Amino acid sequence: VSTQSTWEAVVSTQSTWEAVVSTQSTWEAVVSTQSTWEAVVSTQSTWEAVVSTQSTWGHNLGDAFPFTFQFMWWEEIGIIDEELYRNVGVCVAVIFVVVVVLIPRPRVSIFVFLAIVMSIIDVLGYCYYWDLTINGVVTVYMLISLGLAVDYSVHIGHMFKAEKGTSEQRALAAIYRIAPSVFNAIFSTFLAVIVLAFSTTYIFRSFFKVFFLVTLIAGLHGIWFLPVVLSLLGGDNGAVDTIKEIEIQEASGDDPEDRKEEQDHAQ
Repeated sequence: VSTQSTWEAVVSTQSTWEAVVSTQSTWEAVVSTQSTWEAVVSTQSTWEAVVSTQSTWGHNLGDAFPFTFQFMWWEEIGIIDEELYRNVGVCVAVIFVVVVVLIPRPRVSIFVFLAIVMSIIDVLGYCYYWDLTINGVVTVYMLISLGLAVDYSVHIGHMFKAEKGTSEQRALAAIYRIAPSVFNAIFSTFLAVIVLAFSTTYIFRSFFKVFFLVTLIAGLHGIWFLPVVLSLLGGDNGAVDTIKEIEIQEASGDDPEDRKEEQDHAQ
């Protein structure tokens, strides 16, 4: 009985100790959350104080205003989100103009532009889930990566425009002719940035994350999503008779170039 009582006391003590440890862990989590929130509030308060100070001194001293080295980082916190949205908007507008000029087929250019915009939105969204906040570093990388998003889709769309036949035939021909080159661009870019995945520096890790997302998401939109959409909605290119003739030639294995040479030789 004494041994059993002692054992129960030990179990009770152990349970109490586990409860204490659990409570301590919970308290540390609460303190950590509170510290993070206080840091956010402190940053916001600092920014408001800087703006207030500059406004006050600027009002009293005319064109003069206070400045220290730390003001640059505080200014960035206050305006970087606006800068990102504005610059991305400008880039998207320029991309639209370039796509329309290079692919003068409204239906095709619209789908190419849609694939590019979807890629940009997806990359911005996944940056949040990969712990990338809006700051000067990520903003610069994001704007640079927009060019890659354009590259992967425009090549497919431009080749689709040049092909003849039904929409499905044109999509297959575009994939056959240019998709290997696009995949090579995706894979080579991925190999170029994968070494930065093991870096401990924030700048290099952010570079890897942004460019990895762009190569993966924009690449899939270019060589998978866009050809499927164009094959369904891209439209035919050429008269119905021409399309039927192409299908007959493909089925019979007859090459029109060989037929032309035979006719010239007979003449």
